[in-house]
Amino acid sequence: MRAWLAVAVVALSVHESPALAQSARARSLEHGMVEIVGDGTHAAGFVVGEEHWIITTFCGVEATLQAHPRDPWVDVRFASGTTRRARVVRADVGHDLALLVVDGATVPGTPLAFSTVSVDVGRVLSTREGPGVMVSAAVVGRRSGTEAHAPDVPDLIRTERVLGTAPGTPLVDAGGRVVAVSVANERTPSDAGVAIPIDYVRAFVEAVRSSQPHGTPTLAELGITAEDGVEGVLVLHVDPDSAAERAGVGGTDAPMRLGTRSGTIPAGEVITELAGTRVRTVADLEAALAGCRRGVPIGIVIRQGRSPTAPSSRATLVLDVPLR
Repeated sequence: MRAWLAVAVVALSVHESPALAQSARARSLEHGMVEIVGDGTHAAGFVVGEEHWIITTFCGVEATLQAHPRDPWVDVRFASGTTRRARVVRADVGHDLALLVVDGATVPGTPLAFSTVSVDVGRVLSTREGPGVMVSAAVVGRRSGTEAHAPDVPDLIRTERVLGTAPGTPLVDAGGRVVAVSVANERTPSDAGVAIPIDYVRAFVEAVRSSQPHGTPTLAELGITAEDGVEGVLVLHVDPDSAAERAGVGGTDAPMRLGTRSGTIPAGEVITELAGTRVRTVADLEAALAGCRRGVPIGIVIRQGRSPTAPSSRATLVLDVPLR
């Protein structure tokens, strides 16, 4: 585990907890921490919510967004050593925040809760930088964001020195609840650290969630046109760069494949299950979609041909949360 993949612990009591207790608490929280690596990207992050989304800073994934604006994927490494692909689905430049969705039906990390306690001047923040090694710094004030980092945040938390070595590191209270998120290290003359208050992070996550009630997901949002097939939904066309295409779904208008003894058969595939619901008709698929949430991994079963006896495969797709 790299040194920066450490959990920052905020001592909110007058008397600091024993070092051993702090160390044990930090180790237990590591399961919510991640390392993010991509094209020019090297950042920290953490798991949040029942969706198991990943929160990090915009500056931490900016290089990936610039290199792949339409399909920004990064690698996410968990404390267990597992590495998974994740897509940047929402970016907020003004508040220097980004939200990632991990590919796959399950996410190995443990979500971290948000604190409702503010961090006042004088509070001591401690960061675990290695086994049994705790480094502390006091909150020394607030400051406005800069053009480069969090320009819309007027009350960034300032610490007497930088805690952690990567943007996106969560700072948590004694109960393990996230109080703030460190932004890109700014090597000022005083070597001060800067962090985004949790109120902005909470609002950011809620904004992503609230983007979903604009109507239930549709086949167009899934990225396909389809019709009733034999014991499933026959896919006629798949839109480029859509959720369906990224999941590997093919339509009848795709290139022909070599098939049975009769020669070639259309490449169209048949959706037989979505989000754990058996699908036989387009109406079934639309009903299953209505229960899905954007930005959350959804399981899909695809039959590789029109015949009911054709082999099937499982995949995971994610309905896009629009980048903003």
